[in-house]
Order: sequence, then structure tokens, then C-alpha cells
Amino acid sequence: AASDVYKRQIGNSVNGDKYFLKQYHSDKLFVCLIDGSGKGINASNSSQCALNIVKEHYTDDLKTIISLCHSSLKDNYPYRPVQIALLRISPDWLEYCVVGDLGIKIISDSQLAFPVNDGSVGLTLPSKIHNIRVNRPMNMTLFLYSDGIILPQDLKEIREASSLERSACLLLSLIHISEPTRRYAI
Repeated sequence: AASDVYKRQIGNSVNGDKYFLKQYHSDKLFVCLIDGSGKGINASNSSQCALNIVKEHYTDDLKTIISLCHSSLKDNYPYRPVQIALLRISPDWLEYCVVGDLGIKIISDSQLAFPVNDGSVGLTLPSKIHNIRVNRPMNMTLFLYSDGIILPQDLKEIREASSLERSACLLLSLIHISEPTRRYAI
């Protein structure tokens, strides 16, 4: 019967999660994580709009990238904001800027905390965007994650998690940096 025919609904195969990793100038790494508001094709379109800007401007100042994304989203996808985490790593420093409910976890010898900026890119930016730059710790592991990913408090739990949970934690931007080579393993 015609009612038995299955039709895939728009939005079931796309989402608003995007990321971008780019090594440049031989010693810098740029990482971006974007989480679009909502679900399906609308979230994907607004995230892709922001990602296109990020890819074009990844060497610019992080606050400038956020502002460019904000303007484009307001003009092209009103009421479809995104959350963005931007991270730049050099041999000597880390630079980080996030707007929205995204996070960073650093495992290293130093205790680093990264504040987040409330708001949504494309809807309501905070009056002051905090761009944090600190000395880069030696032998560190970074996790960038969206609000859909909850990292275990004890990283031993990752080994005990299901393969899907483990993949989600590790795939969404696990970066390990070793001191002797200062190379990025992604």
C-alpha cells in the first residue's frame, strides 16, 4: 500500500555540528567547533555559513572571526544562531575564544581554566568577548566538546565506555601534543 512507503524526513541525516582543523605556518594549529541551534537542515545551514567564514579567516584575530560570523548569520540566517569555540595553538602559547555552551578540557601539568562567553553567534553576542591567551603547557591533551557531549570526570571511564561514547569523546577534537616534537596528533 502507498502508506507503507518510507520517506526519509528532512533533517534526519544532517545536523548543526561542524568542525575545522588547520595546521599553518608550519608551527600553528587552528581548531574550530561549531554547534548550530536546533536540528536538521536549518541548524546545518547556519553552521555551514559560520564554518565557511572560519575557513576563510582562520588566520585573523579570534574576536574578528566571531564578529564576522555574527554579522553573516544575522543577515543570512536570522534566528538560527550557533555556538562557536575557536582555539589556536603555537609552540609557545594557546589562544581560545568561545561563545555559547561549548567547552574545553585540558589535561596537563598546569591547571588552566577557560571562561566562556554567554550568548549565541548570530543572535546575541556579549558586550565584551573574552579572548584568552596563555603560555602553552607541556605534554597536554585537549578536548573541545559541544553541549551534546559530556566528558567523564575520570578519563579512565573513557576506556570503559561503549565504543560509541568513546568515539564521540575522542572524535570531537582530541588533540595530543608532545613536547619533544611539538607535532599535533589528531
